[in-house]
Amino acid sequence: MDATLSALIDANFEWTAHIDSIWRDTDSDIPELQRDSRRQLEIRLSELRRLQSSGSPLGLPILGEGGAGKTHLLSMARKESLKHGHFFVLADMTDIREFWETICSGYIRSLDQKVGNATQATRLLSKLTERVKGAPAVEELASARPPRLINRCNLLIQGLGAEHRGEMREHQDVLRALVLLASNDFDIQDRGQQWLQGLPISEDETFRHGFSQSQKRPEQIVRGLSWLMSLVAPTVLALDQLDAIVAEHNLASAVEAGAEPTARQQASLGIIQGLAGGLSALRDLTRSTLTVLSCLEGTWAVLKVRTNATILGRFEAPIILQPAQDAASIRNLIELRLARTYEQNGVKPPYPAYPFAESFFKDRIGLLPREVLKACREHQLACMAAGQVTETGQRPTPIVTDDVQRQFDDLVASANVTGMLDRQDEEALDKLIEIACEALVEENPLPEHMDALLDKDFVGTGSFEPLHARLRVVDHSAGDRERHYAFRFLEKTHHIAFQSRLKAAMTSAGIDHDLEFRRLKILRTAPRPTSALSITLMGELEQRGGTLFAPTESELKVLAALHDLLGRRDRLAAQTTAWLRTARPVSNLELFRDVVEFLFAAAPPGPRPTPPQSQPSPNPTRANPTQKVTETGPSLPPPAKEEDLPKTVKAPADLRSPVQIRIGTTRALTPLPVNLDTEHLKRHVAVLGGSGSGKTTLALSILEQLLLQGTPVLLIDRKGDLCRYADPELRKGLSPDDPLAKLLDAIDVAVFTPGQSRGRGLGIALLPPGVEHLDESERNDAYRDAAAGLGAMLRLKDTQPDQAKQAIIMQGLRVLAESGNAANISVNNLVEFIASEDPALLEPLSHVDPKHFKKLAEHLQTTVHMRGELLAKAKDTLSAELLFGLGSHATAGKTRLTIISTKFLGDDAAILFWVSQLLLELNRFASRTPSPTLQAAVMFDEADIYLPATSKPPTKTPLESLLKRARSAGISVMLATQSPGDLDYKCRENVRNWFVGLVKETRALEKLKPLLSESKLDATAVLPKQKVGQFFMLSENAAAPVLAQRNLVETRQLSEPEIAALANVNKV
Repeated sequence: MDATLSALIDANFEWTAHIDSIWRDTDSDIPELQRDSRRQLEIRLSELRRLQSSGSPLGLPILGEGGAGKTHLLSMARKESLKHGHFFVLADMTDIREFWETICSGYIRSLDQKVGNATQATRLLSKLTERVKGAPAVEELASARPPRLINRCNLLIQGLGAEHRGEMREHQDVLRALVLLASNDFDIQDRGQQWLQGLPISEDETFRHGFSQSQKRPEQIVRGLSWLMSLVAPTVLALDQLDAIVAEHNLASAVEAGAEPTARQQASLGIIQGLAGGLSALRDLTRSTLTVLSCLEGTWAVLKVRTNATILGRFEAPIILQPAQDAASIRNLIELRLARTYEQNGVKPPYPAYPFAESFFKDRIGLLPREVLKACREHQLACMAAGQVTETGQRPTPIVTDDVQRQFDDLVASANVTGMLDRQDEEALDKLIEIACEALVEENPLPEHMDALLDKDFVGTGSFEPLHARLRVVDHSAGDRERHYAFRFLEKTHHIAFQSRLKAAMTSAGIDHDLEFRRLKILRTAPRPTSALSITLMGELEQRGGTLFAPTESELKVLAALHDLLGRRDRLAAQTTAWLRTARPVSNLELFRDVVEFLFAAAPPGPRPTPPQSQPSPNPTRANPTQKVTETGPSLPPPAKEEDLPKTVKAPADLRSPVQIRIGTTRALTPLPVNLDTEHLKRHVAVLGGSGSGKTTLALSILEQLLLQGTPVLLIDRKGDLCRYADPELRKGLSPDDPLAKLLDAIDVAVFTPGQSRGRGLGIALLPPGVEHLDESERNDAYRDAAAGLGAMLRLKDTQPDQAKQAIIMQGLRVLAESGNAANISVNNLVEFIASEDPALLEPLSHVDPKHFKKLAEHLQTTVHMRGELLAKAKDTLSAELLFGLGSHATAGKTRLTIISTKFLGDDAAILFWVSQLLLELNRFASRTPSPTLQAAVMFDEADIYLPATSKPPTKTPLESLLKRARSAGISVMLATQSPGDLDYKCRENVRNWFVGLVKETRALEKLKPLLSESKLDATAVLPKQKVGQFFMLSENAAAPVLAQRNLVETRQLSEPEIAALANVNKV
């Protein structure tokens, strides 16, 4: 390709300045353009440093036509502000729904922007810590964890409070949230982000991080952020993209003379008044902040005329941008864009603006920069299509498109899109929707007074973009009134990934049933998730005016073919652009027909269809002729009803309010009740105490109250005393009003005796059900954990030969499971497979000595003979639904209490193997059945056996995994032990409720010191002196002495025959 043509192709003639460009420096800045306006703005920015008080100056409107360079001027303001040492905050008003939420979001996102090597948030915290003598550095705050993090933050708050007592008391939570946001721990970052967004955090998180309030309104957060920033430097707050929302609601709120406004018109007027009111309040609410508002002159006039808000008294006279008045300024705009690309391609053009002749610039005096750049882009495409560079003014070479259709057809036929769908490759799918939007713009030319803009980059708050593309059509003749259509592919199958992305897409698109000019289409070929929250969110999507749509494979192939054609830098790409205008391949797809009608049709869009009341097929597919279709695509179901959900899930609309349970009383002269919110139990519980401390009494008291509230409980009983709950003798002599009688009436007790057929056996599967449907990482974890359990039962050690045997077991399980019969794998199957020396087993383990295969098969066969009852199938098979009494296992009007006695399993190796399988099943249930509220509790008695400090039994990894995973599933894990010196205290990051009773053992006291140190409790002095029932209830940064409430059932150790008999009596 000719170097000059290559250079011209590389030139950027994009005529729309997207709001994210404000954060980027540009090589095409023309000081001559808007010289007077730039100078006025520079003066305001320099004066900001000389503020005599902490109040904010009058705001500054920047007004001009669309394409006049307002956004470009804000980029200059950002650059100048940072040069002066100011903070710069940008609020994108494009998809505003609520004023203060949008402003607050702008502060948070702007603080996350880097200036040099650090973010503005890091700079703010660094300067604040420098003001306080002895305050921790930002690096120390970032690496600290609760409760140490609270103490470090308190030092900073107290230091600033010494000088600004009232303000610091009001805004201390904002500072705490900023500190969390700076953490290098992602979970802590999320909590800070959540609080700063004005979203509520749970009571335990509020307590854990030292917040005084779990939530504040966005305007309170903005006030706090602005005050903190004013202690360091002034702030420039820039508001852009306000025109669309004002234009839309100004028209919608128009009322004919003498007519009463409709509810819709009143709502639109209220939105405009809310915007004007918010703009007026910014000066009073912020500190040392210059508000710069960029909008059309018409928008400014509407805000002044259509509202009673006193905007004029809050803003000074506006800066008004004018079109370029001379050819030299326009030429400089183009020359700068060409100079860099000519240099990079080694081209010396005949003159700097080549191929744009002098007449090109003279003809465009008085036009906006946008119109000039549009004309440049048209000439660029003409040269690309002709395959040569020609000067402007010459007769253009006709563009031939005959070859495009053939190449397009060939690419469609050979396109393969299944791979990116199977991989859930969001980056690749993002490119397809972007190319579709680019094609729609080319296929649907608009009149001169309208522009089609494509947004591709979106700032999210996590590891993914909230949207993949947004098409905006702007009508400059109607005050820059806009219509938006946003898109997102959402192929994620994991329910949490699906929910977080769907929620982010709705928020970013700003859709609402009353905001008819915004629409959102979620594209998905995979089946719809069936979890309760996913169903509710899909219902919310449709109620707010969005759609979930299933593109066909043929439609995706069309987009893939266009991606290949338009991604080229040659004649064919330009010819394809011309071909699109006649062939219109994307506009003719069913996927985009409503988009074309909504954005590009001459008539204004009609009202949004009312969400349908009938429920369609559960999967979004056009093959179902009974599915109801609206003019925006296939309909979504309304929010699910409770009776339509699986019995293991409760509908979010019917969540139980948090309730409290009684722990006991304070140990004071006047005892006061000590309660705990049940929601705190999702962060798990540890009850520690030596023999005779009363730990079992406290633990069972908590669990009995949960049972009375309707929460199922599972007890793992090693000694045989917990099985007493199934004893019919407990009822003797009780009156109906006796609290114990009420408990026994409320519960449905099931006792299981794995390893003992004379009781009630409980069969186990080597691999959890549905393992073949897990992703690769989770499958490998399941194979590894199952192999570790079998290895422990075989007493394999950490030697090289035994490690080789464990690798054989893991590979054997993998091959058998992936052959399609994972649910029925038995140890006998595994023995036969290992003995067969199948190539699928041997080849991946070619480095293993062949003798290990035979020895392992013999070892396993011996184990089968010796532990036949442990490995044998039983009438009941281990499942969380059975243990928690859910679904078909439920008993009407009763709450399940399940007790699993491990006394019949034999030695510790067998017990650890069996419990590891139980833990794998609980992990499976937790992954599959999320719940925002508490839905079950599990107690592991003598937990130090399963989670020891100095060894790694097969229970340790799955129990650690359960502690991390169970919270999101609403499962409380309780660890009880009378040997606290043997427990692994690394779990304390996931266990937030600790009850420490009588402890005398020196080793245990030493192990407890780190846990108690932040609470300023001298463990060695206090714990050995405690009496029965006395505990310290440990929170994040305090230890409260309590006297535990007694439980209702008096336990006693039962013999094995008694346990087996009770298991038989209570068979469900």
